Amino acid sequence: MSALRPVVWSDWVALAKQHLRDHPRVDHRGVSVAARRGSAGARATYALLTASQHAAGRALGAAPCQLCGEWTHSWCESCDPPAWAICTECDAARLVCPECEAKGETWESGHSRQCNEEGIIEVTGFTQGDGTFVRLQTPLKVPIAEVQTEQGFNEAEITRRATAAAAREAACGSSTGRA
Repeated sequence: MSALRPVVWSDWVALAKQHLRDHPRVDHRGVSVAARRGSAGARATYALLTASQHAAGRALGAAPCQLCGEWTHSWCESCDPPAWAICTECDAARLVCPECEAKGETWESGHSRQCNEEGIIEVTGFTQGDGTFVRLQTPLKVPIAEVQTEQGFNEAEITRRATAAAAREAACGSSTGRA
C-alpha cells in the first residue's frame, strides 16, 4: 500500500463551481462513473458534493479518485509513493491515474511491483488525517490474505497497521516490518 498524495482541494472546488455553473440542471450526485471518468468537472463536482458524507474517511486520509471523484483510501497501482487516489471500482477496472497512464504505466505492471509472489503487500507509508505523509523506516509487510475483501483491500485495517508500525518505530527507533 502506498500513501495518498494530497489533492489541491481549492483547484477541485474551483473546477466544480465552474462545472455547476455550466451544467445547472444536472443531478450531479447521480452522474455515472463513466461520465465522471470522462469529465474533470463532473469528477470534481461529485467529489465536492459527496465530501461531507465521507468526513470520517477524509479525517483518515481519504482522497477523491483521480478518475471518478469517489472518496477512497485506495491508490493507483503504478504510482510511486505517495500515490494518487484510485477508488476500488476504478482499480477493479484495472485503471491507473492520468499521470501513470501518460507515462505508459499499466495496472498490471504496477500491481506486480506492489504484490510480490509471496502474497505480501509492502506498506511504505501513509497519509494522516491532516495530510501529513508518514514514511515508514522499514516497510510493513502485510499478508494479502489478511486484508483482502471482495471489493479490494480493507483499507482501514491496512491504515491501522501502518499507524501502529509508525508508533512502534517512534517508540523503538525501528520496526520489524511485520504486520
